[in-house]
Amino acid sequence: MCMEGRRTRKKINAAISMTTTTIPAFAVTIALLLIIAAVPAIALPSPAFAATFHISGEASCKALPLSGGNATWNSSEHQCAIPAGSALALSGNSAIAVDSGIVLVNQGAIQNSGGGAINIAAGAKIHNKGTFDNTGKVGGSGSILNDGVLNNAATIAISSPGGIENAKTGILSNSGFIHTGSLANAGTLFNSGVIDSKSHIENSGTIVNGGTIKSP
Repeated sequence: MCMEGRRTRKKINAAISMTTTTIPAFAVTIALLLIIAAVPAIALPSPAFAATFHISGEASCKALPLSGGNATWNSSEHQCAIPAGSALALSGNSAIAVDSGIVLVNQGAIQNSGGGAINIAAGAKIHNKGTFDNTGKVGGSGSILNDGVLNNAATIAISSPGGIENAKTGILSNSGFIHTGSLANAGTLFNSGVIDSKSHIENSGTIVNGGTIKSP
């Protein structure tokens, strides 16, 4: 290579070296924050229960999102059944409504937690033969018949004419708040919370009370 070519390369390399600048870390951070701020917000998909899921007939019953199986429909009794081994889990914005004239029969598990909500319309019923765990909200003016295990650690508010019946084989355990139009107990009731019946309480079973039970 000629001497002129070597001198040219040295001049170019020197120019490159002179223009190389180290950018401080804080400047990079600021630049990244500005870029992030300029990016439009991304809309995330809504939860599966963003709107209340109404159980109103055969189609909605069979569409009930369960884990471990599918709900079954009894047209003559207007019953929607959660089979043994299946579970209905509600949380966050999850909400279901049992419409008037419908009986939701639980032979598996209902898990209502966090911000989950269950509404039982007047003339509707939840018949629990499995396990029903509530740490969310259950309300309405329908009724609950418990032949299984019902655990309440949050709020169950059933207004008149609705009520709660704990059958002979039922175990009702309350460490939260139960407000009900009426309460009939033929099974076993454990209470360490508050039970407030606006109508009456009938008991032919066993009540173990370490909390507050009120009725007129």
